[in-house]
Amino acid sequence: MRLNTRRSNGVEYVYFLESYRDPVTKEPRTRTVKSFGRRDVLEARDPDIMSKLQAECDRINAETSTSVEEKLAELFKKAPADPVCEGLSLKNYGIFCYRALWNELSMDVCFRGIQSLSRSKCDLARSAFFLSALRNMQPCSKIASFRQKDSYLFNFGSLRLDDMYRSLDMFADYKSKIEAHLYKKLFNGEKKNVSVAFYDVTTYYFESVEADGFRNFGFSKDHRVGEVQVLMGLLIDECGIPLGYELFPGNTSEFKTLLSSLNKLKKQYKVEKVIVVADRGLNSKSNLARIKEMGFEYVLAFKIRGASDDVKAAVLSKDGFTECLKEDEEDSYRFKVLEHTQVVVCPDEDGSRNKIYLTDSLIISYSSKRAEKDAKDRGRLIKKAEKLVGNPSMFKAELKKGGKSFVAADIDGNSLKLDAAKIAEQSLYDGYYGILSSDPEISPEEAVSIHHGLWKIEESFRIMKSGLRSRPCFVWTPEHIKGHFVICYLALVLQRLLEKKLKERGITGSSQAIQDSLNKANVMELRIKGQIFYAKEKTPKLYDEIADTLGIAPLRTYSTKTDLQKHFRHRIS
Repeated sequence: MRLNTRRSNGVEYVYFLESYRDPVTKEPRTRTVKSFGRRDVLEARDPDIMSKLQAECDRINAETSTSVEEKLAELFKKAPADPVCEGLSLKNYGIFCYRALWNELSMDVCFRGIQSLSRSKCDLARSAFFLSALRNMQPCSKIASFRQKDSYLFNFGSLRLDDMYRSLDMFADYKSKIEAHLYKKLFNGEKKNVSVAFYDVTTYYFESVEADGFRNFGFSKDHRVGEVQVLMGLLIDECGIPLGYELFPGNTSEFKTLLSSLNKLKKQYKVEKVIVVADRGLNSKSNLARIKEMGFEYVLAFKIRGASDDVKAAVLSKDGFTECLKEDEEDSYRFKVLEHTQVVVCPDEDGSRNKIYLTDSLIISYSSKRAEKDAKDRGRLIKKAEKLVGNPSMFKAELKKGGKSFVAADIDGNSLKLDAAKIAEQSLYDGYYGILSSDPEISPEEAVSIHHGLWKIEESFRIMKSGLRSRPCFVWTPEHIKGHFVICYLALVLQRLLEKKLKERGITGSSQAIQDSLNKANVMELRIKGQIFYAKEKTPKLYDEIADTLGIAPLRTYSTKTDLQKHFRHRIS
């Protein structure tokens, strides 16, 4: 480190300058350690300021020339003989990995802009990073997260619990602005960069029975009975990076959610063409017509058992199938393509009814492995049906689904028997799967491959629910709930972006493995004769790979506070 001056616009400025080697490019660089301001102002206050600053620079250089290890050895020699029983505190520095991603996305710039618009006195940028990073590191309630803020080297300083809750309202109010900023940073703001968008819907429950219009009762995908919930529709790209999401009242039909999210792609992000991929739960005629009207295409699952007799006959016909070789020699796989036309009746603005004809490719595939699975699944339901046949009271208590769908009953439900005809009819379609594709530019194989990517969005929901513990929700007002999901969304973006960067370097690691590795990146705080040192715990290999991917240099085994602040370029707590 050296004392340096720089002239700008005829004014000379004074600062400490340090040379270092860039951890990514390995090129030598310089950086400002501390700036003191204008030289003329400094000398007006103290004529000897330059000599004093040079002495301070020499002192710091002299201290750092002696290694931390040597200092520790000397201090231990002089340490008192009386035993000290106080334990050592641990501070995590793995959080700086998420900070590197946060900085790459310029999220502080986004939240400072929101703060200026909202005139909020809360430090929105600090609150947003704290909540989203902790959602990835140690997901828990807002209060429990706040209690952990001093467990990290990152200095969360003046962050207050009240400000944290107030910031949730701001996140809710400016959700669209946050999403637009992320979209621009992640996808460079291009119009045609998203070729495939996966869409699905899930529910998030509250441990409550108080409905308020937003939190409401509905079909729970978590199989929670008697609890209010909200519905989320999530869009991700082919790499698993979220494109956006929408929240809906808990009693909303999932059919109605898709169009709202696609409108955002069309209007807010100016996306001109995209292939929408979704499960058969969203395959309704009105949805398909609207997707085409927007200029988009779709690849959707098709329910064969609910199809017309003509389609069923074509599926079961042996003609037209193409045999395919599979890596698994025990799996027999074949497919064929049918032309499928649907008529959609759409009301016009004047009240008249307009017919729209949708002609798509219906790709029917057959897998012997899938046939085995279908038979096993149905076998379990038949066993449940057999129990219901012997217990009429249980039959009346259950809904007409699962095992009950294979039970034939009289009007009163007292005379029960297995519905052999239905079981036989359903077994005909074991192993068959249908995919509806509207884009003539993609081949049947490509459509099947695209649809198989749906696991990515299912994994994203699993990460949000289990890894990020976004449910059950422990906030209650509509604005706090919306703000909570903004934080969960930010956390998911950070996590998916990190996974993408690792994958590009051939590094594999589940979300849980990443979380565990970052949580094991800790230093122990050593206090010896009034001086503070930090000893690094041994980190897992995955952490070292993550840090290297993000351009974070390896941390030395022993460090001083000054060393850590230089290393992370951040004032530590």
